Amino acid sequence: PDRISEALKGNLADPAKFGQTVDRMAAQRERIASPIYQKAFGSKAPVDITGVVKHIDDTVSPGVNQLVSPMSDLRPDSTTALLGKMRGFFATAQNQRVDLKALHSVKMEIDGMIGVAKRSGDDTKARALLGVQRRLLRAMDSASPDYRKARGIYSSTYEMEDALEVGKGVFRMQADAVRSTLSGMTPAEREMVQLGAARAIQERIASQRDGRDVVKAVFG
Repeated sequence: PDRISEALKGNLADPAKFGQTVDRMAAQRERIASPIYQKAFGSKAPVDITGVVKHIDDTVSPGVNQLVSPMSDLRPDSTTALLGKMRGFFATAQNQRVDLKALHSVKMEIDGMIGVAKRSGDDTKARALLGVQRRLLRAMDSASPDYRKARGIYSSTYEMEDALEVGKGVFRMQADAVRSTLSGMTPAEREMVQLGAARAIQERIASQRDGRDVVKAVFG
């Protein structure tokens, strides 16, 4: 077990200093990404959010239309109501929000909403918000290569924490699910998955009595 633990320290970062390692990596990546984000925000190229608005309308229809033009006194469910409210972040009958920096602020707000939904166990709401987030990021990345580059270096605190949790649970996932999850992540997020996996392996090793099959304990 000791030899395996030492090997993990060299290859997946030392889980004994897990929190320090995560904080240091996040801070380093944020410093590198910050000027690239600022360069992206200086661009005046508009972001096409048509796909984001269409996705919201398609997801909650006819709910969102009833919110905009009430046809009954029935209240929508909480997820539909939230998406209807979010639609107003992006577009009204008169205007669309197309500024990259402004949309980045909206994206950060959505990050927080996703975190709240996940912590409360509201998977339905979390999935709905993630669907909006993915399409928003796709539009922002398309409008600004610099924004896409900055996100590859550092996304957000929420996304880093989420990637860590994926890493901690990676040994409970099927191989296809792991590949699918990793394929949609930025390099920074994949690095956090590695750290989460290191933590999970180290904890499994530490929980074994001397003489037990450590490899079996780790990989099942």
